[in-house]
Amino acid sequence: MTRSVEIQSEVYHFENISESDFSKIGGKAKGLFRLHEMGFLVPDWMVIRFSPMTSEKELQRKIDSCFSDKDTSLFAVRSSAIFEDGKQLSFAGQFSSYLNVKKENLTEFVLKVKQSYFNSNLANYTNSLGGEMPGMISVIIQEMVEADAAGVLFSACPVTGNRNKKIIHAVKGLADELVSGKRNPESHIVENGEVRIESLGENHSPVLTSFILEELIQNSDVIFQYECIHHDLEYAVKDGQVYMLQYRPLTTLTGMPDSGAKKMLWDNSNIGESYPGITSPLTFSFIKKMYESVYVNFVRIMGVSRKEVLKNKHLFQNMLGRLQGRVYYNLRHWYEVVAMLPGYSFNASFMEKMMGVSEVMPEKELEKMSKSKAFFRLIISLVKMIYKWFSLPRETKVFHKGVNDVFVNYEGRDFSACSPRETMEEYLKLEEVLLKKWEAPLVNDFFAMISFGVSEKLCEKYTGNKELHASLISGSGDMISTKPLDSMRNITRLIHADSYWTSLMENKQPIAIELQLRKLNDPVASAIRKHIQIFGARCTGELKLETRTYQEEPVKFIALIQQYVKKEIEIPVLNSDLYQSALKEVKSIKNPIRKFILNYWIKQTKRLVSGRENMRFERTRAFAIARKMFLGIGARFQAEGILHDQKDIFYLGMEEVFSYLNGTALQEGLRQLVALRKEEEKSFNSTKPNSRITTYGIPYQNPFNISIRKEAIQGDIQGEGCSKGIVRGKVRRVYDPFNTKLVKGEILLAEFTDPGWITLFPAAAGIIVERGSQLSHSAIVSRELGIPCIVKAEGIMDTLNDGDEIEMDGSTGAIRRCKM
Repeated sequence: MTRSVEIQSEVYHFENISESDFSKIGGKAKGLFRLHEMGFLVPDWMVIRFSPMTSEKELQRKIDSCFSDKDTSLFAVRSSAIFEDGKQLSFAGQFSSYLNVKKENLTEFVLKVKQSYFNSNLANYTNSLGGEMPGMISVIIQEMVEADAAGVLFSACPVTGNRNKKIIHAVKGLADELVSGKRNPESHIVENGEVRIESLGENHSPVLTSFILEELIQNSDVIFQYECIHHDLEYAVKDGQVYMLQYRPLTTLTGMPDSGAKKMLWDNSNIGESYPGITSPLTFSFIKKMYESVYVNFVRIMGVSRKEVLKNKHLFQNMLGRLQGRVYYNLRHWYEVVAMLPGYSFNASFMEKMMGVSEVMPEKELEKMSKSKAFFRLIISLVKMIYKWFSLPRETKVFHKGVNDVFVNYEGRDFSACSPRETMEEYLKLEEVLLKKWEAPLVNDFFAMISFGVSEKLCEKYTGNKELHASLISGSGDMISTKPLDSMRNITRLIHADSYWTSLMENKQPIAIELQLRKLNDPVASAIRKHIQIFGARCTGELKLETRTYQEEPVKFIALIQQYVKKEIEIPVLNSDLYQSALKEVKSIKNPIRKFILNYWIKQTKRLVSGRENMRFERTRAFAIARKMFLGIGARFQAEGILHDQKDIFYLGMEEVFSYLNGTALQEGLRQLVALRKEEEKSFNSTKPNSRITTYGIPYQNPFNISIRKEAIQGDIQGEGCSKGIVRGKVRRVYDPFNTKLVKGEILLAEFTDPGWITLFPAAAGIIVERGSQLSHSAIVSRELGIPCIVKAEGIMDTLNDGDEIEMDGSTGAIRRCKM
């Protein structure tokens, strides 16, 4: 006899279920209800929820009443827990399931399924996947179908993540041995609207007809349209009719990239120099618009029509990406923009070198223009470029005067004294002016890229010494990037000539000196204030609006000057020895025509590279003004209680700030939005995405190959030499130049550098950077100062430790470990 037990049960026949019951009947039962609701042929079923107290005998009676008018003698008994077959976890295989259960044995097997909830493996499953326990279990009883064939359909590939690829498996008879892996099924692939048979499995001929396949595909499409989720669908075929047995979300796709979508390449080898580390939402929204304008103006200068620019506006609007808080170039869009220009292969190779791109986009993946169109555009571009080549020196002077006239109206203003709306209107005026005046830097950058590549190739061809090129383009003398050192050398000289200031610098703390600086008006104080006024925005991260510059924190600049005064660091003068030595080799070229051609291109390259650095400084000034403007808005928001702190403005996008001022905000609680962004930033701080990332489909569904520490390189290391010289010394890894004190003679290691790092260069015996290119700031300034420099030394920050001794060759890029 069967032992009578007290159990909790409540029985629902599918015809009596409503959506209000979903929280009671579990995920699998909910899926069956949806299939029935969508009009599919679903075998009769019921679900038992263990709730009110009742006896086993009463449970049997309720089951019999549901199937009393059915001739079916065999049933399937399955689990249906609350979170089972959910979007996050499926709980597949965690509970017992039984097929071909006789009607008189249903109660026994229902209790067996219920008992499987207490399986010890269940807790291990949920813990390993970070899920929740599924809640009390419900049990489904469903009529069995004596199937001619059965199987499973996946609406997307569960292995590769391809959302455009359906996979249909089928076997003769029931699908239980297919699901368990005991039988080899026939497989059909559905891709781009075409169906192909991939394997017959154990069958000699196809089990599924074309009509059945078409119905299965249509059913899957209906489910996707109805539920908006990819799924696996279990089905059975009997006498030409398709029965839907169950479906569940395809949980393996969670966080998996869509391998069938367009490939995207992201790279921050070059742009990381300007926007190192995590970049605030405000800065990103600001530069995203700037870069859109820059590239639109550039292709228009190169002869691309306004119509074509509008056609491809999505490319220009998304030249940058922000992944894990870091700024990346969208290289696919970058290449597609470059492909609009005539002479794609010629231009792309030089631009790749300038940007330090290591992984290139295959040409076959890009849409290129026809030969006739390219030829026509080439003629237009050549005419324009010849004119621009000769007019650029004059346009450069006009540019500097024009932006200076604009900047002087804003520099020194206190925007916290203005209303937020007034500041916004001033910013929009500034933005409009800058976008109109920024043509000369674009043309100069393009010519610098071309001229650098041409002169390097000519140098290698005419002298046989490619490394000579780096020395030949040094010694410009008129580069703004080295002017801060000249100013600091002058300040140091003035302090040494003044006993009062010498005593201050040697005996007082920077904060005390800063207080004295406010009171004094002597030559030293004037020189320091003038430096901060002119070069105070030139610091590491100077193009990030959230950066605290020397203008906001003069104490940091005073601490730096103290090191120079105490002669812990000597400020070098420009070194022309490398250039003069290299020039001798050029003079030894016997062919006068070759000598003239090489000298011409070297002269142009030096002029253009200097112009590039000088015009970049104007960009630094523009960002400094924008920084003051948004801090002014932030101060007023803080005063009004809109934000907790004025610096919280950096956690908002530019349009979010402006829409709040214009009454069109999508979220009025800015404090809550800032709090959310701050929490997200905490998670970004613990990650370190690779400098090059490949994604498919939605970028944030892709793994970014994040690792806190890369695998160390064994043996010697090879980078790209960009400033001549062989030195030996101990290395110092620098992550924050603001708070790092470099000991004279150490070799500076960095992931990337920007113009603000120049204050550390004087103490460095050599400089090695993981990223960058020959036209990176570190390479250019190193050549001017005669400091050996290597770029593209990937992995060096994770390979060497502070104090390791190495020998570096700035010509060849070789880095050799020295035995202690």
